[in-house]
Amino acid sequence: QAEQWYSNPLHVSPPGGEALSEMGARIDAWMEQEMADMLPHETIVVISHGGPIRWFRSRWVERDRQRFWLTSGVSTGDMLTAYWNGEKFELEAQS
Repeated sequence: QAEQWYSNPLHVSPPGGEALSEMGARIDAWMEQEMADMLPHETIVVISHGGPIRWFRSRWVERDRQRFWLTSGVSTGDMLTAYWNGEKFELEAQS
């Protein structure tokens, strides 16, 4: 089961879990709403787990959700800083 999930996380879910496409749809809807509500130069802080962070990096920064397992996550206690340049998110720092 783990091999199937790692090979096709967008459409295969782990037992009792959700497929990456389902998690991604929830994150995308939230991101789109947050971006619509933000004022220019406003900052938001998001605290999350590794899966949503990898989704953000692959889907929103690298613009390729297929790269979910290939993109770096963050280690425990690390911080990822990104900014919207008007067209896409760019990573500013990771510490």
